[in-house]
Amino acid sequence: MLTLVLLLNPIAIAVGNIAMRKMRKMPELVVSSYMNVTLGILSLCIVYISGDDLSPWKKFNWFDWLMTCGLSVFVLFSQTFRFKAYKEYETSKLQSLTFLIPLYQFVADITMFDATFNWIQILGLSIVIIVNVVDASIIWGCPAPPKKAVN
Repeated sequence: MLTLVLLLNPIAIAVGNIAMRKMRKMPELVVSSYMNVTLGILSLCIVYISGDDLSPWKKFNWFDWLMTCGLSVFVLFSQTFRFKAYKEYETSKLQSLTFLIPLYQFVADITMFDATFNWIQILGLSIVIIVNVVDASIIWGCPAPPKKAVN
């Protein structure tokens, strides 16, 4: 079940980005609220379908709650800024930055949590890094084609 959920992560990211593009005329906080309510309900369903429950929350100390609240605030900031970027900039240029989140998570896991990874995880993250570097260099490094003059 966990493997299926992990495979759905890129699809969930893509669906969230499409939803943000479709709701450009709405205020940023409304879009962020819709996304978080939807993800919360979906996450609860996945937790209970997989046979788990929310009992680990009972063991949280003050620091765990502080980090959870901090994460929530930064997720809201991230969604709000990303939505503003979708409103202001051409979507094709922003698309190359979408899958950098696993890279940030990888760096945090190594630097802060001393996590170890197997060769499949390192291969997958290497592919993500290579694709992002090539994509960003193509999109951001190439000059835009000249615009045709309008008579």
